Amino acid sequence: MAPSKAKRSWNFRKANWRKFTSELEMLCSLSSPHTLDERLQSFASHINAAAKRSIPRVKRRNDWVPFWKDTNIENLINERDKLSTELQKNNTETNRIRFTNLCHEVEEHWKVIKTLNNQSTHQKADIPTNIISSSGRDAATNKETASLLAKHYENKSKLTFNANDRKLLRTYRKTIQDSKRYNHKNIFTIPFLMEELEAAIAKMNPGKALARMLFLAAWSNTLEILQKRTIGNF
Repeated sequence: MAPSKAKRSWNFRKANWRKFTSELEMLCSLSSPHTLDERLQSFASHINAAAKRSIPRVKRRNDWVPFWKDTNIENLINERDKLSTELQKNNTETNRIRFTNLCHEVEEHWKVIKTLNNQSTHQKADIPTNIISSSGRDAATNKETASLLAKHYENKSKLTFNANDRKLLRTYRKTIQDSKRYNHKNIFTIPFLMEELEAAIAKMNPGKALARMLFLAAWSNTLEILQKRTIGNF
């Protein structure tokens, strides 16, 4: 019967961490895995290889217990194993495609928000963007994007009028134009005889406001004419 091989453990106190870091970076730069599983396996193998070159091994004692393991950590270990199993189960091609599409949609929405807020990660006034388009043409800068949005909302905010509304509008415009062309002379500037004034006043109803206004206007104009004639006689 072959003797059992003694277990060995890592002597982290004598580890050369600077060498470990450089070895790990060098190994990661040489590999280019494609899938998530390949990347995980490649990274684990690189860590193991770098550790073997940088961390010495010692013979493990029979009474050795990891420093991180105690009676209170069993539940956490079980939860970790359960989550790892669930992760491997959900790591399917369909889920990866769905997650990639979700990230792409979030990125597109984030670009729109930054464009509207005039923000740029490149610190440029006009960054290229293909988010907003009109008539088959994509906006090339923030200024063009804002212009297309302004035209869009301008067209959407226009009010529509029916035939009756348009007829009323034409009537109002014609009335305003006719009032601007009105050039009738004031009737009180036309000379008249005192007998004509007395006859007109006699026909008026002094209790009405319009009659009183006309009377006062006519009387004021008459006094002005008499005053001019009197001054002219002197």
